[in-house]
Amino acid sequence: MPQSNVTRIPAPGLDLQILRSEIDRIDARLLELMEERLTCSDAVAASKGNEDADQLRLRPAREQQVIERLSALATRMPRASITAIWRELMGINLQAQQATHIVIHCPQQPVLVTDQARLRFGGAAPIVSAGTPQDALDRARNREAIAVIEFSPLSNWWVELFHDEALTIFDCLRDKHGRIVALVIGRVAARHVTSDTSFLVLGDGALRRRTGAGDKVQTLALAGNLRLCVSQSAASREAAQ
Repeated sequence: MPQSNVTRIPAPGLDLQILRSEIDRIDARLLELMEERLTCSDAVAASKGNEDADQLRLRPAREQQVIERLSALATRMPRASITAIWRELMGINLQAQQATHIVIHCPQQPVLVTDQARLRFGGAAPIVSAGTPQDALDRARNREAIAVIEFSPLSNWWVELFHDEALTIFDCLRDKHGRIVALVIGRVAARHVTSDTSFLVLGDGALRRRTGAGDKVQTLALAGNLRLCVSQSAASREAAQ
């Protein structure tokens, strides 16, 4: 199909069938571009070779950069729609590179957490249920899988991540009010995690050092002398205000 950089804007008053034909043409072009993107993603995966062989193919920081860049370019598309569409596209690309299961433990709010996981990782991602948080973490540690574990300040499954060098809490899922409903854990290298928000398991001493240095750290849960914390960058805090 010949390609053109010229935007064809339908003239007002055109016949309805002509306008529908134009939409069909655009849809066909969109599909062609999405499949072209998938082919390019395959080439990216091949070029990585053995880089981070023990890590997931997921690149949260890169995903966020894409969404931020496109949101800045958009003139009519809402940011939420851009996020949903490109999350789906990037989810398809991830599964094409390496089949990656989403392993969910959500005994209290299964519908909410599962729906949010679908929005985050796309409809192509196979979702499986885990009976315990430890089951989800074991799969994330030893297989091509991402653990999604329902969050409660009363639970302490996150304690085992304090000494775990393989797994990282690299994202969270939120409800419509912005409350954290689940944490997302996987084998993602620190340099591939978004810098806006960090989830950390800290001892009391480390927490005091961070707050003493001026870091804005919020405690989400505690167990003994360990705390599950979230830290936001200055830019992220300003955007939230």
